Amino acid sequence: MLEKVIFNRRVIFKPGQQTQFLLSAKEQLGINWSEFARQINAHPRVLNDWKREAYSLPKTTADIITALSGVKLPNGVQIKEPYWYASSSGRIGGEHTYKKYGRVGGEPEHRKEKWREWWKENDHKNNLGQYSSEKEINLPAPSEQLAELVGIILGDGGMTERQVTITLDSETDAEYTPYVVTLFKDLFGIPPRIYQKKNARAANITVSRTALVSFLKGMGLHTGNKVQQQIGIPSWIRANAAFSRACLRGLMDTDGCIFMERHLIKGKAYEYPRLRFVNRSKPLITGTYEILKNEGFSPKIRGESALTLETRTDVIRYFSHIGTRNPKHAARFAEFTGGVA
Repeated sequence: MLEKVIFNRRVIFKPGQQTQFLLSAKEQLGINWSEFARQINAHPRVLNDWKREAYSLPKTTADIITALSGVKLPNGVQIKEPYWYASSSGRIGGEHTYKKYGRVGGEPEHRKEKWREWWKENDHKNNLGQYSSEKEINLPAPSEQLAELVGIILGDGGMTERQVTITLDSETDAEYTPYVVTLFKDLFGIPPRIYQKKNARAANITVSRTALVSFLKGMGLHTGNKVQQQIGIPSWIRANAAFSRACLRGLMDTDGCIFMERHLIKGKAYEYPRLRFVNRSKPLITGTYEILKNEGFSPKIRGESALTLETRTDVIRYFSHIGTRNPKHAARFAEFTGGVA
């Protein structure tokens, strides 16, 4: 059963309120109009049309603006369904057609039969039943939970225009997967689906919601190849210490690992616990480095795609100060350090 269409619902303000809403949000964020358009995933010309109230504001865009800035919609606004203005004109046109031809839209049974044929032919090809309407989701305000999920997506996730997918190791991350699923449920009210890849030790946690993708794009994530686009940590996370720590945890829990480095010096064996983060996006490596430095750690960038904490003190403090939600990291930490945290 298709859920209620909400993606094109519009916010109908009283005269002057839409302009003031946008202006207040921009001032609250402390950015210029060009950056404001980028953060809400809108073309600058479209934003100008909204500012001069030439067009009404999409409900999903208004929700993103509120989530980013904290500026709420004013009292008295109305939420209209898509093409609400078309009902009266359509009714009038239908009445004229009926008077002229005695029916509307051709032979009813013939039209139904042709529609059934088309649906049967195309539904299985295009998965139209899944995408023919946009499904309702919760749109949360910025929080530590949301920042952590952003870190997880930056680490082991990806987005298309319709879908968010996080790929985890189906064996070593088996106990971590339920935590990621719970994050989606708590934040967006969405139960993700989990798909086991054939002939591979990988599980895909997947949510197919265009509204979710639109929201996450508004929060600084991007569709397409993260490495080619050299994506970094969103500014709203970097500007907040608690959000930064949560995002760091999500990154390390997915693209990080803890291991024991061993050296043999003059016949004597030495062992050192190491925490390493690996990612081929340079801005992501740099952003992770800056967060760790701000939190008092001494990270080292090794090569173009790796960052490490190389002292026992740093590794122990990381698990005490930042922590982990991934049981495999917690188990290896206990194995290498005796669980001192």
